[in-house]
Amino acid sequence: MKRKIFIGIMFFLVVSAIAKYTFSKVAIKNFLDEMYYSYNENTFSYMTSTSYDHFGFYSMTDDIRKMIPGASIEYLNEFFLEKGEKIDPLLKNGYSTLSLGYVGIYEMTQAMLGVSHTTKEGEEFALQVMNHLKDACDSWKKETGLGFGLYGTPGESLTSRFCRIDKQKFGEIENVTDRMYYTNSYHVHVTEEIDAFEKLKFESQFHDISLGGCISYVEVPDMSKNLPAVEQIINYIYHNIQYAEINTKPDVCFKCGYTGEIKLDDDMEWYCPNCGNKDKNEMQVMRRTCGYIGSNMWGKGRTQEISQRVLHL
Repeated sequence: MKRKIFIGIMFFLVVSAIAKYTFSKVAIKNFLDEMYYSYNENTFSYMTSTSYDHFGFYSMTDDIRKMIPGASIEYLNEFFLEKGEKIDPLLKNGYSTLSLGYVGIYEMTQAMLGVSHTTKEGEEFALQVMNHLKDACDSWKKETGLGFGLYGTPGESLTSRFCRIDKQKFGEIENVTDRMYYTNSYHVHVTEEIDAFEKLKFESQFHDISLGGCISYVEVPDMSKNLPAVEQIINYIYHNIQYAEINTKPDVCFKCGYTGEIKLDDDMEWYCPNCGNKDKNEMQVMRRTCGYIGSNMWGKGRTQEISQRVLHL
């Protein structure tokens, strides 16, 4: 039965939308000014290869061609489309990306082996699965010329949805569907006791496989009085992992002026531990989700996940 369980491995394709516009001289100048590229009458005084790619998806009139230096026009001609021309050629050779996303590596390992992927046995299995997914992306990329990549999906609402669907299909399974969420990508489960450096070391090996997108983080208390420890973490991140963040809780209650951590009660409702305020309009709760620290209120699954996060320092 366990091997039939679908554990939040998600396939989705993301193809960049490509617009085609024809600009007058004035319009192209305004466009480039807004994109912070320097314009000097009939020439571009500075333009990086990145801006070439961004600008290159737009149709180009004869007037615009006259504005661009000869060396640049040869490069730009590769990207410009004629009116009505299909975008297919621009999707190949690295000019677009298609992501194979996944969530729930922890839950998958629990379902298949009954252990966390931080154990030796679980780690080997999780890495085998990850490498298999990466090999599939590499194979598709070679066959099609399209930029397939393995992507550690944040899955903000998806983590709840996949877990809910699996629970309806297979019932409540310990450490798999007995919560309201699946764990993001390859992350250590939020309830596992592990120190910051071991967590970063463990997750770093998945970064080398999940090259389409990856992030790790560590949860810390108020570090304002222990800045040397913050420096140690940053130094470790710099030398050992591709991309990682430090999470803290800079919340504010606007009713009483409290700053610190706004708490969650048993009903997963936010409240100020100082004055008891529960009015969401009178507080600011800051948590990292989807790779960014934000102050929006989250769905039940993500809120439960946030409430169960343990400190790593």
